[in-house]
Amino acid sequence: MKKILIILIALAIGTGGGYFGYKFYLAKFSKTLANFPEPFMWGVTMGPSDLNRYSSQVWQKQINTATDLGVGWIRLKFDTENENPFKRNDEEIKYLNKANLKVVLIIEQVASKNNANIDHYKDGYDDGFKIASHYKGKVKFYQMINEGGGGTIRQPTMSGQTEDQFDEEKYKIVTAYLRGVSEGIAKADPDAWRIVNMGWTHVGYLDKIVKDKIEFDVIGIDWYGWMGSFGEKKLENGQLLFDKLKSYKKPLIFMEVNADSKGKIVYPEKQAAFISEIGAWAWQNKDYVKGFFVLSLFDGVNNAREDAEYFGIVEAKKNPSGTYVPGKPRESFYAYQELIKKYAGQ
Repeated sequence: MKKILIILIALAIGTGGGYFGYKFYLAKFSKTLANFPEPFMWGVTMGPSDLNRYSSQVWQKQINTATDLGVGWIRLKFDTENENPFKRNDEEIKYLNKANLKVVLIIEQVASKNNANIDHYKDGYDDGFKIASHYKGKVKFYQMINEGGGGTIRQPTMSGQTEDQFDEEKYKIVTAYLRGVSEGIAKADPDAWRIVNMGWTHVGYLDKIVKDKIEFDVIGIDWYGWMGSFGEKKLENGQLLFDKLKSYKKPLIFMEVNADSKGKIVYPEKQAAFISEIGAWAWQNKDYVKGFFVLSLFDGVNNAREDAEYFGIVEAKKNPSGTYVPGKPRESFYAYQELIKKYAGQ
C-alpha cells in the first residue's frame, strides 16, 4: 500500500510539473500583446533601389538620412531579382545593423499568382523557411506579403468588411502562399514574429484567414490620408475599426502611413499633418499599437509610374551625372522627426 501511495504521489507531482511546465512554456514562447518583445517601433520603409540602381555607397547615404530622422526600424523588401539574392540582402542588412537599425523584412510572392501549375503552398514554405533560416537571430519580424486583401477583393471599390467580398479563387492562391510562408518561418525560427498585412477596412480578409487557421502574430495595417482619421473610422455595422482589430487579440502595427497625393504631386503641409496625427494617435494607443512606419523615406524614382512612389519624406536629388542621391527633406521629415523625439524612450 505504501509503495502504491508513493507511486501516486510521484505521478501527481509529475503531472503537476508537466502542467506548470507547459504553462511556463506558453508564457515564455507564445506571442501575445503581453510579451511583445520590443519598445514602440518607430520606422520607415526604404527601397535600396529607390534612387538608382543599387550601390552600397548610395545605400549608406540613405541609411545616414534614416539615422538623422531618428527611427529605429527599417521596413525592407527581400529582393529576389538577383542571381544570388542573399548576397545583396546580406549587404543591405549588414549596413543597417551597423547603424543600429533593425529590420522588418517583407516576403512577397514571386511566382505568378495565376499559374495553376505552381504549388503555391510549397513556394511560400520554401521562401519562408529559407529566408528565416538564413536570418535567424538577425531578423525578428517578417511581413508576409503586402495587402493580400487588395489582391483578392472582387472589386477595388468594395470595403472588404465581409468575407463574401473576396474572390475565392484568388484568395485560395494568395493564402496558399501565405500559409506556406507562415509555416516556413515558424519551422525555421520559432522566435520570429509574423505580420499579416491589410489595407483600408479589409477585416473580411482577416476573418477568412482566422477561420482558415493561417497562423500570424501581428496585424499590420496600411493607412493613407484619403481614409481619414483612423481612430474615428467606423465599419458599416457601426463598430469602430480599431475595436474590430482589437478583437483579434493581436498587436497592431501601422506598416504604411502617408497622406494623399494628386497624381505625382504631394502636398507637404497635409503630408506632415497627417503623419503627425496618426503617429501621435498610434503612440497614445500603445497598449495595442506597437509600431508606426511611414512610407517612405525617399521618392522612388525608379518606379515613377506609381503615384505612391512620390510619397517620400525626402526628395530625390539629381546629380550632374544624371543619377540620384538623397535631396532636401520635406516638411513631413521634420514633423516625423519631432514626433519621434517627443515620444521615443517614454
